[in-house]
Amino acid sequence: MFRLALRTLRLRKGGFLATFVAAFLGAVIVSACGGLMETGIRADTPPQRLAAAPIVVAGQQEIRLPKRDPGEGKLKTEAVALPETVRLDPALAAKIRATPGVSTVVSDVTVPVALPQGPANGHAWDSAVLTPYTLTSGHAPGDGEVVVADVTARPGDTVRLAARGTAGTYRVAGVATAPTTRPTIFFTAAEAARLAGNQVDDFGVFTSEDPATVAARLNLGDGIVALTGDDRGHAEFPQADASGTNLVVLSAVSGGLSVLVALFVIASTLGLATQQRRRELALLRAIGTTPRQLRRMVLGEAVAIGPLAIAVAAALGPLLGRWLFGRLTDAGVVPGVVQFHQGWLPMVVAAGATLLAVVLAALVAAQRVSRIRPTEALAEAAVERRWLTPLRLIVAVLCFGGGTALGIVTLAVMTGPIAASTAGPAVML
Repeated sequence: MFRLALRTLRLRKGGFLATFVAAFLGAVIVSACGGLMETGIRADTPPQRLAAAPIVVAGQQEIRLPKRDPGEGKLKTEAVALPETVRLDPALAAKIRATPGVSTVVSDVTVPVALPQGPANGHAWDSAVLTPYTLTSGHAPGDGEVVVADVTARPGDTVRLAARGTAGTYRVAGVATAPTTRPTIFFTAAEAARLAGNQVDDFGVFTSEDPATVAARLNLGDGIVALTGDDRGHAEFPQADASGTNLVVLSAVSGGLSVLVALFVIASTLGLATQQRRRELALLRAIGTTPRQLRRMVLGEAVAIGPLAIAVAAALGPLLGRWLFGRLTDAGVVPGVVQFHQGWLPMVVAAGATLLAVVLAALVAAQRVSRIRPTEALAEAAVERRWLTPLRLIVAVLCFGGGTALGIVTLAVMTGPIAASTAGPAVML
């Protein structure tokens, strides 16, 4: 029956194409949502300003708060991200420096600075090695001086800026450049410490041994973490963790909805294709074909279409996922510093979900026709059926018009989280 199913597919190009498109769209959307979920779980944030330091020591940017479970009534703890930067005691540098394998410890502070050209970040010139920055002209800052990067100024110019609620005038001692381009002001270590309230945002640790080994030796106490690899970026961009959780929730809801819609559409498509073949299937029943053989034939056709759709979706799923991720970063839902990741697992899940939807839809489509008795098959097939009844036509027009109207409203009017109030009903209609 499977061979027969393959041979007869060429005679029903319309049904084949419709089922292929439905399965392909379901697989490619689920694959893209799986890539977004993997990105949210990983939340990989490569460091930029701290890229040169193999280890970054920073404060824990979350705290566990008690929460009562409404179902069980028990107190549990939940991790909550802190909105502010957890600062450290500068004396911690001596403890880090005493750890075997540590060669250099650099204290780092970040001070928001307001310039006439726009906002910038202020740091101590000693921490320029963490990126690293390179002086292209001038010299290191002295008292009353600054080094600027990606700021329109030259050595000898005077800049006026505001930091920590006070304004000051500084002479530009030099200009620095780095692989990252962002407005940056470098003060002397003493001036940066004063502006930062004599506290440290994090420490850049340089080692003479394997960074992971040295990080494991650091005994820093509760609330302090030693980060290596891409995890170092979490000290620089603490908002990345919270955005990863939001991305997981968003992709899970979208992916689940896509699976349900794909199942509904594939079942409808296969059901229509099966109904249009009632004469052919009735003839097969009349010559002795068993219900099981009919089910196998319809299932074989669907299974033949599913892998083709999945193969095409495997190539386009990551492209759609990256495009969706770009739209989310442009909208500010996810910080642009988070890296998009899509491995093989999202495609495997998408393939499994699509095949399951195709098989279930094929079983549903074949169930009714397989129950027809041979003596009834030809008689039922000989009568033309008006499947497009007035009620069905009215419901179809209302659903199509309502879905189109909600889709236009979602795209043209709704913005931000409130767009979900119309986007979901638009898809279902």
